[in-house]
Amino acid sequence: MAHAVYDTMKTYGLRGRVSHSTIYSLYNTNQYFQVIGLNCDNAPNNDTMADELEVLHEADGFEFDATEARIRCMPHTVHLSALEVFHPYKLVFVY
Repeated sequence: MAHAVYDTMKTYGLRGRVSHSTIYSLYNTNQYFQVIGLNCDNAPNNDTMADELEVLHEADGFEFDATEARIRCMPHTVHLSALEVFHPYKLVFVY
């Protein structure tokens, strides 16, 4: 999956990660088409994908920090938390 995502990023010139402090200056020069973050659910395979994207970026000489770029899906996190809170009271059936 990481290779397919990276190939798409490469095709559209989206390689590298822009820090939040440089977004405004890049916006003014029309060079703001880069990845700021990856929003995925909390599955471990998405961590693996982000790590592999970091390796692929580094191999091509681009900066990309998987830990900083990975944004976890907040609704998914809230849902998992709610399941854990209600589980002892048997209010929710957890598969």
